Amino acid sequence: MSRFQQEMLPFESAARGSRPAPDKPRKPRKAPRKPRAARASPKGSSGRLSAESMAAKQREISVSEFFAKNRHLLGFDNPSKALLTTVKELVDNSLDAADEARIPADIDLAAFGQLPKSGLIDDFSKSMANWSSRDGGSFKTYKFQDPELDTAPGNKLALTLNLQEGQDLLLGLGIDSKFNGHGKDIGNFNHGRKVSGKGPQTILLEAKDFNSKGDKPLEWSKISTFTISLTDAETKQRIQLATPEGARILKRIELVK
Repeated sequence: MSRFQQEMLPFESAARGSRPAPDKPRKPRKAPRKPRAARASPKGSSGRLSAESMAAKQREISVSEFFAKNRHLLGFDNPSKALLTTVKELVDNSLDAADEARIPADIDLAAFGQLPKSGLIDDFSKSMANWSSRDGGSFKTYKFQDPELDTAPGNKLALTLNLQEGQDLLLGLGIDSKFNGHGKDIGNFNHGRKVSGKGPQTILLEAKDFNSKGDKPLEWSKISTFTISLTDAETKQRIQLATPEGARILKRIELVK
C-alpha cells in the first residue's frame, strides 16, 4: 500500500461511518378503537350516589310511623320515661305560653308533698318494661324522679337478688344527675361489688357507699338516671336482665328506712 493510500484511510472510514442506516420496515398502524357506550349509573364521576338517585328512594311517612321508629330519640323508651317526658312537655309548653302572653307564672308544688310516698323502685313483675337498654346487659331507669318515690335522705337502697349456689356475679350500679340542671347536678356516682350465690339475699347500700370524683354528696332526690348491670364473674359475660335468667336473679329494688 502506497503512502498516499495510507493517508486516505481515515477519510474513507469516516465517510463510510456517516452513511445513514437503511430504514427498517414500519408496522402498519392499528385502527382506532370505537368509544364504548356510556353506561347509565346512579353514581357520579366521584363514585358517590347522586342526589337524584337518593331522592328517588325517599318516601313520605306519617307522623305515627316516625314516632314508632324513633321513640328512643323522643323520650318514649318505656312507660316511666314516656310519662316523665309527657309531663315535662306539658309544663314547658304552659310556661312558654304564659311567658309569651306576659302572664306571671304561678306554680304551686306543695301538692306533690301530699302525695302518698312509696320506696318501691321496681319489683320486676313486668320484667324490664319500665327500664331502657341499648345492649340488653345494662338497664337504666328514671324512677328516682317519680314524685311518689320516698327519697328521704336517711333512706337506704335495697337490692334483692336470687343467686344459685356457687354462682358469683359482679354487681355494677351507676348514678347520673346531669339532666337535673339549674345547679342541681351533683355529678356521677358508681358502686361495684362481687355477690356470691346462696339463694335470696338483700344488699343494703347507703348514699355514702357510692364513689364519685366530685366533692358533692349523693342525694336520692337528685338522681336523674340509675343504671344496673350484672356480670358473670367467671365468664365475664353480662347477664341479659330481660331474659328469664335475668328475671330469676333480679327480684326487687327499693328505698327503705
